Amino acid sequence: MRFALLGNHSDGLAMAQALAAAGNPLAAVCDTPPPDFAATARVYTDLEDLLADPAVETIIVAGSLGKRFEQLRRVIQSERAAYCVHPCDEKVDRAYEAAWMQGETKTPLVPLLPDALHPAFARLAEIVRGWGGATLLKWEGGVGPAGEVAFREWDVLRKIGGEIVEVSGFAPTEERNPADPLLFHAKF
Repeated sequence: MRFALLGNHSDGLAMAQALAAAGNPLAAVCDTPPPDFAATARVYTDLEDLLADPAVETIIVAGSLGKRFEQLRRVIQSERAAYCVHPCDEKVDRAYEAAWMQGETKTPLVPLLPDALHPAFARLAEIVRGWGGATLLKWEGGVGPAGEVAFREWDVLRKIGGEIVEVSGFAPTEERNPADPLLFHAKF
């Protein structure tokens, strides 16, 4: 299977490396430089040019969250198999739309959400539900390069507590300081 990598999210890169290690050639990249393990991959700067390449059978959608759903939509419309970094958008409606489009085209669509698939989180979810609920006292999240909250563990929290219905965030001051702690309150 010849595949392409669209974007550079770490989960997408990890999947690309695993597929390449299994003997599947990374034929092309778009919106990212070729990774070390596939230095000869063709480089595209436009998604439409990538989709016009007949050598690409499958695409890993790993763009930024703001662009990911539109990229996924075009990949599904091109009727190619897709691996997509989860979530595909900030709004859950977009995930339902992607599933509907996938159902119409009958092309494979696989979400990449490795953290939430860890067996320890499934067991922790069983324990928490057995207790009738739990309160999370502290969870360390990182800060991205631009000072934004880089909290990739939402999928893990969903796995443990169920679908998140409401999230409130609190900080010591109105202006965000990356050194200050943030308190999140969520209802599942």
